[in-house]
Amino acid sequence: MRRQKTVRRHLFPFAALMLMTTSPASAATVEIVKRIGTGAIVRVDGNLVLEDGEKFATMVRPLRGAVIILNSHGGSLLAGLRIGEIARNRNFSTVVLDNGLCASACAIAWLGGGRRYLAPTARLGFHAAYSSEGDAPAVSGAGNALVGAYLDRLGLPDDAIVALTQAAPSDMLWLDVPTANQLGIRTQTFGGIEAPFTPKGAVTPPTTPMQRAAAFVQAYFSAGSSDTATALAWINSHYAATVTYYGRATPFRALLTEKRAYIQRWPERLYIPVDKTLTVSCPTGGSICDVSGAIQYECQSYARDAHAAGLASFEMALDMRGAAPIIVAESGKVIARR
Repeated sequence: MRRQKTVRRHLFPFAALMLMTTSPASAATVEIVKRIGTGAIVRVDGNLVLEDGEKFATMVRPLRGAVIILNSHGGSLLAGLRIGEIARNRNFSTVVLDNGLCASACAIAWLGGGRRYLAPTARLGFHAAYSSEGDAPAVSGAGNALVGAYLDRLGLPDDAIVALTQAAPSDMLWLDVPTANQLGIRTQTFGGIEAPFTPKGAVTPPTTPMQRAAAFVQAYFSAGSSDTATALAWINSHYAATVTYYGRATPFRALLTEKRAYIQRWPERLYIPVDKTLTVSCPTGGSICDVSGAIQYECQSYARDAHAAGLASFEMALDMRGAAPIIVAESGKVIARR
């Protein structure tokens, strides 16, 4: 067996992070926050109770793909195992966003992701399974047996299994992307990306050309992440008759044919703009705006058993003179593939 890596542990109040415990008074929020074709972004937020595992299973049953956003102190071990097993069997991605916390049973669920993501300020914590019965929490042999078997099914190396289950009930093993990968837990950075949730409350409509251009970019990638019919309908009404498309003057009909072929090749698509990369300039008094930035992308074709994901840049020129912006130039390139 490989030499076990040394990782830091920090004391953390165990009462908030119990992995095997009685059910909290309130269940976690389990909801679909955005549909993407036959897939969705699913949010699991709050303390897990036993029933949350089945709630999650019922919600994702009709989905063909999903990104699971996790934010929880922990709770029911069995619920965490159930969510993780479903993510593993269905090849769902699991994510902890910036400033998010996923510990204990939540971290167990996160491990099941076919692709695991952590944002730079996300907190991911593990400790041994234990029971809260009696005067003090005690390590649970039965709970750790369940967790060990689950981690083995995930294909984690022995060093990782030992590290994830050795912290005492009052301790927590915190992992970041480098440490997780050192342990053989393949993890990718989901950095600097805003939570892909529908904002609540009143939203002030954009008024200036720069604000309108920035809002247009969000709508562009939201439409691109939608089902085939919605994506094509959006394209049909937001491009000029002739577009400078990757450096070539391209009639809209030819551009639409190319876009349709791509969408049909990749029926499941998710595009998330990377926070703080968007730049907007409107040098002609607001009639034309240039926008550029970066996105995280993930595309899936179940029919072809194909997957593509990575980081890409984009550039667009927008004609701002009408009621809605119109794309007059577009280009981009893949920066990194995963």
